[in-house]
Amino acid sequence: MPPPIFLLQQVDLFRALSLDKLHSLVAPAVLSRRYEKQEFVVHKGDAGTDLLLLLQGRLQVVDITSTGQEVGLHIIEPVSYFGELSVIDDMPRSASIRAMEASIVGSIAKETFLQLMHQEPVISLALMKRLAAIIRSNNQHRAVLSIHNVQRRLIALLLETAKPADGESLAIRNLPTQQEMAAMISTTRESVSRALSLLHAQNLIKKQGRVLILVRPGDLKKKLEEN
Repeated sequence: MPPPIFLLQQVDLFRALSLDKLHSLVAPAVLSRRYEKQEFVVHKGDAGTDLLLLLQGRLQVVDITSTGQEVGLHIIEPVSYFGELSVIDDMPRSASIRAMEASIVGSIAKETFLQLMHQEPVISLALMKRLAAIIRSNNQHRAVLSIHNVQRRLIALLLETAKPADGESLAIRNLPTQQEMAAMISTTRESVSRALSLLHAQNLIKKQGRVLILVRPGDLKKKLEEN
């Protein structure tokens, strides 16, 4: 069944559309499915060409290196969309995507989505901006992985992920697990645990439930720049 309109309104791709157009054009085109924690939504190499929407929950994009190590590329937060590359070029899915928690994923068939793009140029513009953002994010993530020191890689990840909070501090809400962070910076959970403990002991970070506060982001940036 189609997802609620209030969720579709929150998807960046559709924010410029009127409520009437969401009702008449978008909602009837979206089918939704529930995925349980650790269930794969997409496998790398799949031939699917639907555009996918994360309506509820959290997903992680993962890939496998030539040595068999799983690398977490990034986390997909609600309400957002993904799978646009296969829609555009008909190529297989470029990475695997797994549910980090119970999640609701919507899908729009390629032909329907292309028709929407032709009917509503604002959707095409939003998609182009998204692709530009992906390129910038991938370049930044490659820079993070090029850092040899694990603690500095972790600091780079935290600074990249965090959002403004109170005062000068930054915050990461819905904090990934240590295992998930380890996959994202190509190291072990134990190494992430040690690095986090050290940063906490230095009063650079503090944890409040699922939220990680970067107490002194300026000092973290200085540590990142150390040789």
